Amino acid sequence: MATAGATKTRSWLRRTPSIDRFISEHAQSLAELQRPVVLIAGYETQNTLTAWRAAFQYRLHVVTPHEVVPAYDGLTTHAASSNDAIEDYVASIGPVAAVIDEEADGIAARLQRFQRLFWHVTKGGYFITPVTTISSAWEAGRQALKANRISVNEITELDESAGLSLDDNGYSITVKTRNHLVKVKDEDAMRVLPSRLGANNARLISTRPAGTGPGNLTIASHGRVGRQRVPADRMKYPELTLRDIGGVTRISSGMLTTNGTTVLPNSFKHPWKASNERLTNFNDRIASRPTDETTPTHLDGIYYDLTCAIAGHFGHVMTESLSKLWGWDDAKKQHPNLKAFYRIPSAEYEPTFEKILFEAYGIAPEDIHWEHRDVTVERFISASQGWQNGGWHYVHPATAESWRRLRDALVEERPDSPKKIFVSRKFTTENRALRNIAEVETTFTDAGFTVVYPETLSTVEQANVFGNARTIAGLAGSGMFNMLFADHIDKLLLLSHDSYTARAEHMYASFLADEIHYFWSRADKQHPHGKFDEEAFHSSWDFDFEGNREALDAQLG
Repeated sequence: MATAGATKTRSWLRRTPSIDRFISEHAQSLAELQRPVVLIAGYETQNTLTAWRAAFQYRLHVVTPHEVVPAYDGLTTHAASSNDAIEDYVASIGPVAAVIDEEADGIAARLQRFQRLFWHVTKGGYFITPVTTISSAWEAGRQALKANRISVNEITELDESAGLSLDDNGYSITVKTRNHLVKVKDEDAMRVLPSRLGANNARLISTRPAGTGPGNLTIASHGRVGRQRVPADRMKYPELTLRDIGGVTRISSGMLTTNGTTVLPNSFKHPWKASNERLTNFNDRIASRPTDETTPTHLDGIYYDLTCAIAGHFGHVMTESLSKLWGWDDAKKQHPNLKAFYRIPSAEYEPTFEKILFEAYGIAPEDIHWEHRDVTVERFISASQGWQNGGWHYVHPATAESWRRLRDALVEERPDSPKKIFVSRKFTTENRALRNIAEVETTFTDAGFTVVYPETLSTVEQANVFGNARTIAGLAGSGMFNMLFADHIDKLLLLSHDSYTARAEHMYASFLADEIHYFWSRADKQHPHGKFDEEAFHSSWDFDFEGNREALDAQLG
C-alpha cells in the first residue's frame, strides 16, 4: 500500500496514527509561534480533540463542518460547511501556526484545502493532515486531477513556499517557509480587521449608510462604435466606515498600507478589486510584499489617510484622495492632534493644488503632513473611499458633500464667466491624442462655447470657470474632473473613444447634472477581447464627425 499527502518527501509505509507521539514532537515548536492553531474537525476528531486541546489550549480554534465536536468550556468553535467559509474564517484570525485538517477525505479534497489554506499559515508553521492510504503513486496523481484548478502562478508560489514535507506518526506535515499577505477589501474591513489585528487595533469611529444614488440623470450615447458600458442609472453605494487602526502600520508608495501580514483596505484604488500594483498578487485575497522595499522611517503621532495611487497626479487626487475627506471631521474630533497624511512624489515636489484643496475643505496647514518616504506609524485613521470608478461604479453622497464644501470655499459668483465651456487640451502625441482637435474646437466655438485648457489655469481659476458654467463639453479625462466645483450642470457633452473605459465624468454628473451625452469614436488601438490594455486605454484617435454629426448638431443647436 502507498501513502500520499507529502509533496517533497514521499513515504510509502503505512503507519498507525499516534497523536500523543506526534504532539510530543511538534506541539512545542508550534506553540512558540504564538499564533492560533486551526483544527478542521472530522469524525475522528471525537477521539483526538482532547489531545489537541491540551496541547494548544486557548490558541486552538475548531472549525466544524459537521456537528462532531464534544462540548468543552472555553473552546473556540466556528461552524463552516464550505471551503470558502473555512478560508474566510482562517483569514480573519491569521496568520496561523498550523492548519490541521481531519475532515477532508481523499487526495483531491485535501489538495483543495491545501490550495486555499496554506497561504494563511505563518512562516515556520505547518499544514497537517492524517496520512492518506492509496494503492500507488499513480493513483495519487490520478486523484489529484479532481482538485480545483488554480493558476500557474499560484501553483508555483505554493510549491516554492512549501519546505520539508514528511509523514510522521500517522500525520502528513508540510512546513511553510515564507509569509504571505492577506488583502482585506473595504466591505470586509470591520468583519476581518478586529479579529485579525486584535479588537484594540481596529476600532470603528463612525459610518455613513449605504443606499442608492439620486437617479435623476438622463443618459444618451451617440456614434457608430457599438454599445459602450456606462454606470447604472441609479448607482448603489455601500456603507462607508471610518477605522482607527493601531499597531505598526507601514505606509508605502502607490497607496499601499500594511499592518503585519495584512494589506489594509485603503491600499486599493478600486475598493471592490483587491489589487495593488506594488504587490505581487497571486489571487483576489493573497499577495506578497514588493521586492524593492526600503527601510521605513518611523513617525510619531496619529495620521489620517489622504494618499492616492499616483502621488501628485491631479486626476487621482480629485477622485481618490478627495473621496476620503468625509471622515476628517469625525476623526479630528476624536483625535485633536490628528494630521492628514499625503504622499508626494519626491522631496522637491511642491504640492500646490493639493494644499489649496485640502485647506479649502477645512484642514489647517499645520495639520497636513507631506511625505515622500516609506514610513511606519503607530496609529492610522482610514476612511472608506466614497467613490469607485470601475467594476461596480458608485459615488457616495458623503463624497458629493465634500465637493460642496470645496465649492463653497473656492467658487465665487461671476456673472461674466462663460456659461458654456469646452474643455480641451493642447495637442500631444501621448495620452489619448486627438488628431483633429483643431476642427473639434472650431465646431464648439462656432456654437458659442469658450475653449478652456485647465492645465494652464490656477486651481482657484479652474474652480471658478467650472463653478460658473451651466453647460460643460469636453474630452474625457481628468481635465473634466473640475466639474465637481459646479453647483448645477444643465448638460454635459462628453467626447471619448471606445477604449477609454473610465467613467469618472458620469459619476460626477450623477449628482450634478441633468443630462449626459456621450459621443463615441473609434480608438486606434482596441483592448484584447476580455482583457485590459494600457496602450489601448491611452490610444490616439480621431473624433468621428460623420458618425456623430447629427446628434452633435442637435445638442449644440
